[in-house]
Amino acid sequence: MTIWQIFEGVLTSVLASAVIALALWAKAQLKRRRKQRIPYHLEFRIGDWFPGVPFILADGVDLDKPQQLRAGNIRCEKADSSSFKLPEELAPFRNDIVKAYNRGSFLELTDGTIARLESFAIARAGASEFPVWVLKFGPLSYFDFICTNLALTPTFKPVVLPKEVLEALGRHRQIIDSLDLSFHEILRCQRLGNGLTIHLNIIDTNGHLLVGRRPPHLSIYGGKLVTSVTGAVNWQKDQLGSAPDIFLAAIRETKEETGIRLNREDIVFYALGMQADQRHPLLLGAAKIKGNLAEAMGLGQDAWENEIFYYLDLEDIKTAAAVLRYGDWIPASAVAVALSLLDVHGYEKLARSLSKADKRSFRAWSQQTPWLSRQKQKFPLFA
Repeated sequence: MTIWQIFEGVLTSVLASAVIALALWAKAQLKRRRKQRIPYHLEFRIGDWFPGVPFILADGVDLDKPQQLRAGNIRCEKADSSSFKLPEELAPFRNDIVKAYNRGSFLELTDGTIARLESFAIARAGASEFPVWVLKFGPLSYFDFICTNLALTPTFKPVVLPKEVLEALGRHRQIIDSLDLSFHEILRCQRLGNGLTIHLNIIDTNGHLLVGRRPPHLSIYGGKLVTSVTGAVNWQKDQLGSAPDIFLAAIRETKEETGIRLNREDIVFYALGMQADQRHPLLLGAAKIKGNLAEAMGLGQDAWENEIFYYLDLEDIKTAAAVLRYGDWIPASAVAVALSLLDVHGYEKLARSLSKADKRSFRAWSQQTPWLSRQKQKFPLFA
């Protein structure tokens, strides 16, 4: 054997070892990448599924196991000042836009002070430490929020408005559409109210998630599926000197909309993000209650929000995936439900179930599940 042959043999062995090492490194990186938080500028996706309107995460989730952030992991502060200013082209038509949004509602909307998210940051003591969210808020008129954010959604169905009002709304949409869709850029936008809204899953000990359907005649997202509780974070009049309490807001909204009484320790939050159409911050989480929904639920006061209720069994991954894929959801609520399913089943199992989701399973669920109507004041689905 010549020296050259020996050299070739050694070189071949070294290259083969390098290729194997590179393949193992690439595999590890891919696995690590999948487990990393999704950057704020990327859409929320599970396999090939994503909600009907793209959902952008402010800070992502571990798709294998969403983080459960409790009161000790979220710090709410009052901002020194607010950057918001109602756009000049909308100011003269503020009342007209609000009336259009309120068309056909059960209740006459009233203005109030809600929490505008001025900034969002993550604080970590170390790489292995659990993150702490830092949310800074300023006061905002609910009517200004309607005009600047909620009126952006394509499903907004205003009454016949004067030409100049429609033109003003059109100019506002064009300006917002020209903005870069990053979470932090939107928070810094002076033209948007950016009131923080909560989407909360209420889950009982049987793994049943309370789901609602909005009345079909509502101006925005009429007739769509929605998770258990949704609502803006209000700023109480006697608390304007301090930061709003998002956990207290979740407790209050849950009581008003479902009659269920939550404790602060029941609530966790998974993610903060926004829908691409409305471009305002949305806080997604869940609350697990003791007992079953029949024992916990009573008639709430806010019949405008969820007129009809039924439940989704999170343990039944086949049906849950079909309902998530084929149901007509508010996009943010679909993401909230997906996060709870990720929490129960993990990424791989849910991704496979979504890819194999059968529309017949969704039809069977929607046809066989007894509906619960507030107007009838009965609870047949839990009987």
